[in-house]
This record gives sequence, structure tokens and C-alpha cells, in this order.
Amino acid sequence: MVDVGVFCSVGEGISATHFIRAFNRYLFENCTNQDDEHSAKLFLSFQDGHTEKWVEAQPNDVKNSWKALKPAFLARFQLDETSVESPQEWDKWLRCLLELSMDVLSEMVTQWGLAHAAWMSLSSELQTAIPQPKKGVIEFINTCKSVPWSTYECILDEHDQREEVIKEIRHRKQHDMEIHWELKNKLQCDLATSIEEQVHKALDSLHFQMMPVSLPMQQGQLSPPQMHQLPAPPVHQPLTPPCNIAQFTEITQQTFLDTPQGKMNYEAALCDFKIHHPHATIQPPKDEPYPLTPGTLPARSNECHHCGQDDHRQVTCIDGAVLQPEQNYC
Repeated sequence: MVDVGVFCSVGEGISATHFIRAFNRYLFENCTNQDDEHSAKLFLSFQDGHTEKWVEAQPNDVKNSWKALKPAFLARFQLDETSVESPQEWDKWLRCLLELSMDVLSEMVTQWGLAHAAWMSLSSELQTAIPQPKKGVIEFINTCKSVPWSTYECILDEHDQREEVIKEIRHRKQHDMEIHWELKNKLQCDLATSIEEQVHKALDSLHFQMMPVSLPMQQGQLSPPQMHQLPAPPVHQPLTPPCNIAQFTEITQQTFLDTPQGKMNYEAALCDFKIHHPHATIQPPKDEPYPLTPGTLPARSNECHHCGQDDHRQVTCIDGAVLQPEQNYC
């Protein structure tokens, strides 16, 4: 449905041409079965103020017939459109907003949606002065018109001043950035020139040092070349270990036979090991009486401690003995 609104005068709202177009669409959508006289009475209900008095002052054959009232209305109020002298930009925006909202059908967008979109298009300063609409565009436009024009001027002046300040800040930042790049380029150029001068001075000094001190006494006779003694190679002195470095002693593991006498010899060697090496951190296992000679299983197992096989014991072994791997305790 089209929101036609109320037509007061040309200076307050939409143009007469646009109002007639919106009213015709309203008749087409809602009053298709009404006759010409009823349409004229319905048109009068949408008038207010000066326009309402003008319609009531018309002859009966004009005000009771929509076909006659329509051209008379346009002939009267279209002329008033040119008599309005330089309306404010804000009034122009409200008139344009109302005309655009009347061109959009409610089946596409609701009137509240149009009013909300119009309110969102305002600046934050105007949104604080104008509350958010709850109904439609007509209510929003009437609310905007109810705000005094002095309030708009104050808000717009503050907005313009703020925009000028922001523009000035951006201009100063741009100017500072240009000065920064100019100084940076100048410093780089001066640095390159200074390095080039230092290189030329170093080359001139080196060239002066390579020149002979004096010319030879006789022409064609050159002074004997000077002998330069090469520096002697550095002598590598043997490094002496610090006196506090811990000394490590290699202790070889002894091997004993799997016999009663070998057991006695093992316990005697173990006692002697504890006496001579009281600070040893690794010792032979105490839960196994003999070192493993060549296998890895403990004593009294099925592994032969003579040749390393698993199918017989050492007392019945006829194979050659396998040497035990060397193990150090320090």
C-alpha cells in the first residue's frame, strides 16, 4: 500500500504533481470500485490547511468530480511550485525522501523499513536530536519538521567545523610526511656523498704511500729492493691440563672360573677392589656371584659360561672358551 500522507502546500511537503501521482496509485490499489464523486471526496480527506480551504471553495461541479478536480488542482498548485524561493537544503531532502518513499510499494519494503533507512542515513549528531522512527516515513518527516531550524543550523555548523578540523589535520599529516621523505632523501644523498669522498681520500692516501721516497741518484739505476721478513708462524704450545681436573682410572674386569676356588678368588678380588677404589660409582653386581663369561644370562642358568651355548653346562663343555668382552669400572 502507498502511504499518501497529507498535502498542505507546496512549500511544506511534496510537489502537487507527485501527490496526484501517489493518490492515483492509491485509488488503483484500494478504491477501484469507487465512482468519480467518491474519489473526489476521498481526495479532500487528504488535504489540510490552505489546500483544504481551496478545494472546499471550488464549485460543486468541480469539487464533486475527480475528473474535474484533478486538472484544477494541478493548474492551481503547480504554479505555486515556482513561487517557492530557494528552499533550505534540508527541506529539499525531506521532500525528495517523501516522494521516493511514495514510489515504493509496501509489498516491497515496509514503511518502517524505509523510515529506518532514512534515519540511518543521518549523521550521528542529527540522530541524537531526532528519535528513531517507529511507524513510517510520514511520521519521520513530521518529526524532522518539528525540530527547530536553529537546531539544524547549530548541528550542521558543528559538523562543518569538525570536518574542517579533520581536513586540516589530514593536510598537516600529509605535509609532515612530505617533509619527512624530503629529509630522508637528503640524508641518504649526503651519506652517499660522504662515503664517496672518504673512499677517494683513502685511495689517494694509499697511492701516496706506494710512491718511492726519492728518485735514484743516477738515471736508469734502481734502488735495491727492500727485503721484508715474513712473520714467523705461531708456535703451538702443548696445553697443560688444569690441576683440578679429575683423573680417571681404567679398571679392567677380571674373569674367574665357575668353580668353588674361582668363587673364593672372585670374593677376594671384590674385597680388594673395594679397598683400592672406595670412590668407584660402578661396581660388579652383588646379586650375581660371578662375572658373565661370555654370555649375558646370570650364573646357574642353562647358558654355558665357557662357550656361550644354551644346550649344556660348563662342566660338560668340550668347545673352546670364548673371551669375555672387556668392561671398565671407573
